[in-house]
Amino acid sequence: MKYLISIVSLLFFLTSCALFRHQPEGTQFSFEFENETYQILGYTSDEGQSANFLVKRDGDRTIFRAIDRDQDGIIDQVITGSVGLPEANEIYREGIRQARELGQHKEVERFREFEHTYLEYRLLVQSYIPETDTYLNRFIIAGLNRDVISVAWDDDSDGVLNRIESGNIDLETAQSLYERTLDRAADNNRIEPDMDGRFVITTGKPADIPISGSVNRHSR
Repeated sequence: MKYLISIVSLLFFLTSCALFRHQPEGTQFSFEFENETYQILGYTSDEGQSANFLVKRDGDRTIFRAIDRDQDGIIDQVITGSVGLPEANEIYREGIRQARELGQHKEVERFREFEHTYLEYRLLVQSYIPETDTYLNRFIIAGLNRDVISVAWDDDSDGVLNRIESGNIDLETAQSLYERTLDRAADNNRIEPDMDGRFVITTGKPADIPISGSVNRHSR
């Protein structure tokens, strides 16, 4: 099962948007943020690719538009308007929060993993987003035989490990290996951009470890 090989993050999209293909009604979620009205619009192409748009309108004119290309809960690009990417993500997260409260969103598993081999180690960073505006990284240190040696946590994805969950590697050594893995992830364009100093792995295929040993993927 997937849960045995990967931490997952939540893919947020509106229930009403999940199946629509350019329908004129029932395809949007409107919400208020700082006394302004925004909409989250979901689209699915004929090829089956899905995306969410965060939109603000002034009458019939669109004055702000941004896109979450893979519906992973993170705005990737501001297309129209002067709002910066960090602010766009703040607005988007608030919209997701409100949609969740009203039961108008779905949560779908998405993999956020990056694996790196260094010396005698297989190193794995797993990012996930258990709730809006919360980011966690789990760092797994395994041997080349894939047996788990240690598991550590970066509780806010800021690049600094906070604690060792299991194993006998000290925090200083784990931190050095963690920084090396994050650097390699950045070199491979696997870090989400413009995340206010957070190191969140982009979505992609699950890592090819698989890791042996007692690593509970749902301990947080």
